[in-house]
Amino acid sequence: MSERVALLEAPVPGEPERLRTQVLPKRSSAAPAPGAEPVPSSDVASDAASGAEDPAGPRLVTSVVAALLGLAAATVGLKVGAVAGVPLFAALVAAGLLVAVVPVLRRGRAGLAAFRPTAVDGVFVLYLVVRVAAELVDSGGLRGAQLGTVGDLAVSYAALWAARLAVGRPAELPRFLLVLVVTSVPVSVVAVLQIADVPRLNRLLVATTQSGGLADRLADGSDLRATSTIGHWTNLGGYLLGIITLGCLALTLGRSWRRSPGLLVVVGLAVVAQLATLTLAPVLVTVLVLVATARRLRLRAVALGAAALVVVVGALLLGGLVLNRVQDQLSRRSSSPGLTNLLPETIAYRVVIWRRETLPAIAERPWTGWGNGLYLPGSGTPRPAYLRWMSPESEWFRVAVQAGVPALLVLLALLLVVLLRLRRAARADGRWSLLVWYLSGLLVISCLHSHLSGRGTPLVLWVAVGVVLAAASAGWALPSPEPPSPAPRRALTGAAARTPFPTAAGVDRSRYVARREAAPMTDTRP
Repeated sequence: MSERVALLEAPVPGEPERLRTQVLPKRSSAAPAPGAEPVPSSDVASDAASGAEDPAGPRLVTSVVAALLGLAAATVGLKVGAVAGVPLFAALVAAGLLVAVVPVLRRGRAGLAAFRPTAVDGVFVLYLVVRVAAELVDSGGLRGAQLGTVGDLAVSYAALWAARLAVGRPAELPRFLLVLVVTSVPVSVVAVLQIADVPRLNRLLVATTQSGGLADRLADGSDLRATSTIGHWTNLGGYLLGIITLGCLALTLGRSWRRSPGLLVVVGLAVVAQLATLTLAPVLVTVLVLVATARRLRLRAVALGAAALVVVVGALLLGGLVLNRVQDQLSRRSSSPGLTNLLPETIAYRVVIWRRETLPAIAERPWTGWGNGLYLPGSGTPRPAYLRWMSPESEWFRVAVQAGVPALLVLLALLLVVLLRLRRAARADGRWSLLVWYLSGLLVISCLHSHLSGRGTPLVLWVAVGVVLAAASAGWALPSPEPPSPAPRRALTGAAARTPFPTAAGVDRSRYVARREAAPMTDTRP
């Protein structure tokens, strides 16, 4: 037995309304046997399988861990607030890892599957071992070991695991990203207020954050560049780039807050703060991420207008500084002879440093480098006479100078494994491609900046990697956005009002209104 269902298609401007018919199996009206459990509908089963209604416990754990990790990434530059000699950001990451681990351990043997190692774990641990070994070797011939850089790497790895354990199901990911991105609001606000030259704000940041570059600019009257609570404009640019990417990813995932004006305002504020850093490389990658996001989203007019308003206001406030920065970096030419004279100043001076200082330092100690304290003021690390500039102006050269070429090769292998994992996830679901753009751009601009060795970028980066590993290990897909629910064309009465929407394959419930009528089908519309 079967029955016909009339499907009244929602009108398209300029086209008449159409009726479609479909033959569906007739449902049995027999009552279930005594004591038998009712069979859930396909919608209920799919919601249960996807974890759409997660318990309050996992939701709370997800939110708390995201808040702790977000606050840790936002406070990496603070000089105050150390807990028992441990930096505040490291203590926050440790607390987040503890909150994430305890519920998993309570599940007993079933929870141990969450700790299954991956290729990323293996190469990351190898990189830690190589960095420690190189530093111990350097400490014998140069000075005492300085493991601060290795400690930062360990904190980043702990953040990866905290995010990986906190996001156990698809329904928890939008909440995790939302809370994490919201923690960036104070950082963005402070960055914008810095450029607005709010009285005594910059002096307060010099006193409370590790921002020697800001102090120098205040002293010599140079153009201000936002550092916020991160401590340096380059590190702030890398931090905001990660926040913007995760915020854009959240826009493609959420149900209740998908395409919400509030989340777009947070992302727009981060974009304005990114402009306030006056660091062109992260700004360019930010533009690429935003373009990739725009291709995947059809933003509502109100939400798009809210974000555009924030960006326009920020551009009006910062437009002069940004234009001056672009003209200063791209119009001037190097005064050095040779090919560098043809390059913009922002590239040419780096080439001179690499040729005169960085490459000779690598050639002199290629296996273990000069130690982690080489570029730290007051570290006491012996320096070659030709090494005068206090930055290698490149992530890859920094690692090679500090820890040797083998450490650089392991780091590149780690990032390659992560990039391949992201590309595999993006092939399964195109929304992960935002992270592919993010990491690819970060690798390119790291040729000119030390993003991965600084504080700010690594925590956000490895939290994002932890989220991807959680999805890959559990084998779940990204949550599907909830389709819009159009208002019904007309009220249904009688048997039609009691008939649920058909769930057969090929029927889009959001575009049709079902009306159950006896065969043959007749159009009763006025």
